[in-house]
Amino acid sequence: MGPARCVRSRDWSSKRRMRQRYDASADAYDAAYELEQSAKHEAALKFASPGNGEVALDIGCGPGRLLEILAAQVGLAVGVDLSARVLGLAAQRVHARPNVALVCCDGEYLPFMPGVFQTVFAITVLQNLPSPQRCLGEALRVMSPGGRLVASFLRKSFRAREAQELLAAVGLRLQTLDDNPDLKDVLALCRPPVGE
Repeated sequence: MGPARCVRSRDWSSKRRMRQRYDASADAYDAAYELEQSAKHEAALKFASPGNGEVALDIGCGPGRLLEILAAQVGLAVGVDLSARVLGLAAQRVHARPNVALVCCDGEYLPFMPGVFQTVFAITVLQNLPSPQRCLGEALRVMSPGGRLVASFLRKSFRAREAQELLAAVGLRLQTLDDNPDLKDVLALCRPPVGE
């Protein structure tokens, strides 16, 4: 196991406020953003093309809309979110799916061994984090060799160039950048560095 990770208290304060905001607005958020999130999920799934038997991770899974679709395509779909209330909605949505697991945790400090997931999604989550770079580094850490990451970058928070720089900073290889103006996000399909 690596060295202990030190987290600044202001990061936790920010995360605590974010969790409280999502806990309080979970039902309204799910209803308000259903169509927008569905369009992002559809585009992300086309990028990643997850396969039968794969293990997939959805960082910031929210109410579980992407997990519901993934469950029909992969061997195991794991969703993580910092908000227990939002995870409760996800649990209701995927309750009949035995191949879905939900974990309440911080996307910047994932509780998984390295190299576990063939496909990792980070859709509409990076703009909420104190360190999007830290989350992307964790995505890379838990991604299997030859795996793939689909990340979205909310346009009002990130320019396409900033997204590319963040991905490069953690060592992810950008394969495709979709700057589709019909989405509120720029989507990136990435792979681990060559040799991993």
